[in-house]
Amino acid sequence: MTHDLELRYSRLLHLYPSEYRRARGAEILDTLLSSAEEGRAHPAPRELFALVLGALRVRAGRGSHRSVRQSWLAACRAAALMLLVYAVADTTMHLAITLAYRIRPAALILAALAVALYAMIAALRGRYRTAGLFAAVAFLVALAEIPNLIHFWQLPLAVVLLVPLMKLRPPPVVGLLRYAPVVPVLLVVIEQGLAQLLPDIAGILRFGAFLGLAVGGLIWLAVDERVAMALGLLLLNGALIQLVFIPMELPLQNIPAALASVAVAASVPVVLLLASAGAARRHARL
Repeated sequence: MTHDLELRYSRLLHLYPSEYRRARGAEILDTLLSSAEEGRAHPAPRELFALVLGALRVRAGRGSHRSVRQSWLAACRAAALMLLVYAVADTTMHLAITLAYRIRPAALILAALAVALYAMIAALRGRYRTAGLFAAVAFLVALAEIPNLIHFWQLPLAVVLLVPLMKLRPPPVVGLLRYAPVVPVLLVVIEQGLAQLLPDIAGILRFGAFLGLAVGGLIWLAVDERVAMALGLLLLNGALIQLVFIPMELPLQNIPAALASVAVAASVPVVLLLASAGAARRHARL
């Protein structure tokens, strides 16, 4: 029985990085075996949960000291990348749909997309000054052509988030933050791709994606608060865009109700940001 239990514990420890296993694996395994009840062949549920959570935290860099500023810098980088990818992917999908209806896009919009794509590549390579400059140019070019083209309104906040990265380098990206640019691609597929195929439930799909990100961010606070920070910034941008578009597109009598709706929607990313900021401060004190 002890051999079977040891084997199962060893398999769980393989969730941890190899360097961590070499340094502390034997110690953890010995502690687990010495505290196990006689005759037990399987890890207890609480041990299983603790080992999996511990592995996720180690892979996210939770074991090393990290200041609040470092957490925010990493979150700003991830959020800026997500917004840049969002702008490029959203515009590309929009142009693909319009081309399917044989509508030729404006030349300036194509130029703005190319500039935004270069900004995204520069940010991925850590060239934040270049990324910020090109993102600003892309937004201004698109604004000059079609001011209410919502796809490029991801860029202003991306530029703002890139500014601190121009002077203070963020820490290396680890854990789930490495896959942050995938999030906006999935959002675009849901918001535009699936909405085109299933127009009757497009609103439900968008709300489900919004809620899924918010809940996922709150759950991931137990692992890495920077993910919740980045998602909070991404979702907050949606509320800011709505604030810009409300006076542009709605009659005066409908504005108060629309602002109330935006306030409710903005409360979700605000909760994410406040909760993650508190978690970052607690982590910095460890």
